[in-house]
Amino acid sequence: MRIFKTRAFARFADRGGMEDAVLRDAVRRAKSGRANLRRDEMKAFRALADEMLAMDEAGLEAALANGTIFSVI
Repeated sequence: MRIFKTRAFARFADRGGMEDAVLRDAVRRAKSGRANLRRDEMKAFRALADEMLAMDEAGLEAALANGTIFSVI
């Protein structure tokens, strides 16, 4: 499974000293809910997920190349 982070989240993670190993572990634990997620946040996250899931390999590579997303290594 490939794991990506957005530019905004990458900045947030870097400022907080969050290493990719921690992110990988969090993804593998498959946390699916957060009690304080607002409705507008959920809508935005779902829209982003839909866009990411619709990308083919060329689209992902283009987004990686232009810095829109980053691979979690």
